Amino acid sequence: YALKLFGYPDPDCFAVVVADDSLNKVGISKGNVCIVSPHTLLKNEDIVFVRSKDRQATLKLFQKEDSEWVYVNGWFIDQSLNASQYYEEQIKKSTIDVMGPVVFIKRR
Repeated sequence: YALKLFGYPDPDCFAVVVADDSLNKVGISKGNVCIVSPHTLLKNEDIVFVRSKDRQATLKLFQKEDSEWVYVNGWFIDQSLNASQYYEEQIKKSTIDVMGPVVFIKRR
C-alpha cells in the first residue's frame, strides 16, 4: 500500500532495514529503510539488494553482470581500526534468490 503512495509501478517491491554502516560512503546508514524493486533493471552504480538461496542478504554497489556473474563493490568495516576497506566481489548468479536495485531510501 505505501509503495502506491510513491507511485512506483513494481507490485513486488519490498522494504529492508539496513543493519550496519558499510554503505556510509554512499549515504546509506544503519537503520535506514530501503525500498527494493526486483523487477527494475539494474544500472551501473545502483545500490543493489542481493539475497542468496541460503537466505543471506546484502546491499552492495552494482557494477555489471554477465551470463554467470554479478559484479559488486562494498566496504568492509574494521571496528578495531575504526576504518573501512573497499573491496570488489563476484556473486555467482545461480546462487541468487532475489536481486534488485534500491529505488527509495528513508533516512532516520
